[in-house]
Amino acid sequence: SKIKYKTGAKKDGTIVAREVKVLLDGGAYASESPFVAVKALVHAAGPYKIPNIFVESTAVYTNKTYAGAFRGFGVPQVTFASECQMDELAEKLSMDPLILRKKNALRAGDGTATSQVYDRSVGLVKTIEKIEEERKAHRGSDNGSKDEEGRYIYGTGYSCMLQGISNGAEGIDVVGASVQMSQDGSVLVGVGLTELGQGSRTVFAQIASEVLGVSIDKVTARQVDTDSVHDSGPTVASRSTTVGGMAVLKAAEEVKKSIVKMASIMFKADEDLIVLKDNFAMLKVDENARIPLADVATAAYWTGFPIMNLAFSKAPEADYDHETHQGKIYIAYNFGTHFMRIRIDRYTGKVEILRHIAAHDVGKVINRLGFEGQVEGGSLIGLGYAHLEKLIYSSEGKIINANFADYAVPTIRDRIPTEAVAVEDYNPTGPFGAKGVGEPPVAGTAAVFANAVSNALGIRFRALPITREDILKAIDGR
Repeated sequence: SKIKYKTGAKKDGTIVAREVKVLLDGGAYASESPFVAVKALVHAAGPYKIPNIFVESTAVYTNKTYAGAFRGFGVPQVTFASECQMDELAEKLSMDPLILRKKNALRAGDGTATSQVYDRSVGLVKTIEKIEEERKAHRGSDNGSKDEEGRYIYGTGYSCMLQGISNGAEGIDVVGASVQMSQDGSVLVGVGLTELGQGSRTVFAQIASEVLGVSIDKVTARQVDTDSVHDSGPTVASRSTTVGGMAVLKAAEEVKKSIVKMASIMFKADEDLIVLKDNFAMLKVDENARIPLADVATAAYWTGFPIMNLAFSKAPEADYDHETHQGKIYIAYNFGTHFMRIRIDRYTGKVEILRHIAAHDVGKVINRLGFEGQVEGGSLIGLGYAHLEKLIYSSEGKIINANFADYAVPTIRDRIPTEAVAVEDYNPTGPFGAKGVGEPPVAGTAAVFANAVSNALGIRFRALPITREDILKAIDGR
């Protein structure tokens, strides 16, 4: 892609206007390029309150290999360009780059670039404050910052980002899920979304466990099977936890109604006095009065109360004008702020990441380990974008390095010390207030790496990846 940014601001740092032109190389076939162009358009203004915005996003055909969908889907490209310019603006105004971002950050009640207003779950400022707290606590404590031999160069970078959750204007977003309690008190969950290793089945199991009061070991979340659960579209747009989780929540709530009704009959007590907890149905007024859920489920089955439910979660449809590019698009945004401290070896161009903090507003953390894994994995992919992965084309448009010996992708040996920090700003459209975090760390990490390298060398890089070779050339040219 080729992206041009122009940003206007007052002397106090208030951004008043931004003009962006995005040109995307889609290759020989359209594939997903029309959708990527729209997503880049929507996110190009960044997570900032800007009263005057003009964005033009175009995808073009070329004689290169066609481009498809990948984690981030147009957001990493514009976030890199946007955040580079935010650093340049901060330098021009002699402002702290983090303070500049905080001053212009979107808050609840502000309109996005498409004039969509969220009354809650706009936690960008909270993520910035998390980074400010960490920066204050560790100010001046970076080990080895004093390089007596002059071999190492140190740099610090910041980035802010937002990423739409759900299909948005790209299509209707519906997920089907089934929840069934067996007579032994175990629970079977089915969802029409595919597990890609992101841990969604664990999240779905936890949601059912929480609603039905059963321990997690009694819940099985099946691999997707559209013979029993409706096809719910692809696992994209960071929608599994938010939209898929709501489907599981709705189905589990219906099963819970039957279990509570049966328990109330067995206890001869009102339904509002029944609580499901620790694999038992209990009385709120006396938890020693309890019946195993297996017994309640068996009684419900033979009484004819339904203990299986198929539910659908349908995200509110986008109200988006494709002519004016204004309106409501996503059910929520994930907001994030990243910090990175690096050390560059001036002899080899090697970059060592000393510290990386990724603070994201996820609404509500359902699975802490899963959250950390998503942020760490997405951050490593972002590092690949920013530092390693580079396609080399011949003059005829053929890829020269079309193999994993010459095209470098990050491996476990390249793992960076990412610290995942959660901000929980309740999202009313997700289960228990949660929203997805699968894609956002990619954009934040790619941008923060570029800013950290630029800060270290005092040279602004305007293209990704910034390879060791690029760094050495920049050092030699200083």
